[in-house]
Amino acid sequence: RSTLDRSSAASDVYKRQEQKDEFSIFPNATAVQGNWKENWMGVFQEYSNGGIYHIDLGWCFASPDSRGNVWLWVGDPGWVWTNDSTWPHLYRNQSNSWLYLLIRQNGPAVIFDHMHGSFMHLNK
Repeated sequence: RSTLDRSSAASDVYKRQEQKDEFSIFPNATAVQGNWKENWMGVFQEYSNGGIYHIDLGWCFASPDSRGNVWLWVGDPGWVWTNDSTWPHLYRNQSNSWLYLLIRQNGPAVIFDHMHGSFMHLNK
């Protein structure tokens, strides 16, 4: 390979990395440490495929809109909706009911289901 070819290949890798670094599901989140970020939802890492790893919810798929609302796919309970005014309350699409994420000090995350009056542990 010529020097020009190697230089172009290196430049392409750099551009792809730069684009990857610029991607943000939540552009207003604050960097806290390493790849971790924080906003009104708490602490999480985000990935270019729309996935996030939330410190309490575990793996989620996030779909925010321009008005600050966020739909999250959280394995079980499925699709939930929230925003900075309702967090840590989550609207559960499947049952048209409200859930409440208990902010924890340690141990597994727990959600309270208002409709059923029961608690569910999240499997991260």
